[in-house]
Amino acid sequence: MRWSSCALAAALLLPGCGFHPLYGTTDAGGTSPALESIHIGKVTPAAEDLTAVGRLSSNVPRTAQMLRNDLLDRLTPRGDAAHPRYILDVILSEGRQDIVIDVQNDVTRSSLITVASYNLYEARTGLLLHTNAVRALASFDVLRATFGNVAAERDARERLARTLAESIRIELASWFSRPVVSGS
Repeated sequence: MRWSSCALAAALLLPGCGFHPLYGTTDAGGTSPALESIHIGKVTPAAEDLTAVGRLSSNVPRTAQMLRNDLLDRLTPRGDAAHPRYILDVILSEGRQDIVIDVQNDVTRSSLITVASYNLYEARTGLLLHTNAVRALASFDVLRATFGNVAAERDARERLARTLAESIRIELASWFSRPVVSGS
């Protein structure tokens, strides 16, 4: 009983101190207005691969397409704003690394490592407002069956796109909720 009283008091006091969800829904049921006013611009593969990680994956354009779709779902679920305030461009770099090799020198497990570097621009002026990068890793089993390998890699790629989109969403929500200091 005592804990429920404390929880009730906290629920009543938090709105008074300016507390609001970081990237929760608004009263209208969508994402925050700042996130909904972002136009998802270009999501493209980088010109170079992640040479330090391993060989370049040939499916980076597919990952870019999945990431763009996931960003649309997470940032603008009701569709593009008629007059967006911001434009988000993303560049993907992806590498594949074999992580388990058996005694016959056959690869049995691989990882896809993807970095999404993004820039947020003011739509009206084209001014760069914010830049950052997020990274995700997804591992999958390498099977003897070709179709099994294609399906396992496709599933890992889908997980990467979802993870990257959610990381970008959280980071942008945090950036938008920061206190604005005059003169900066």
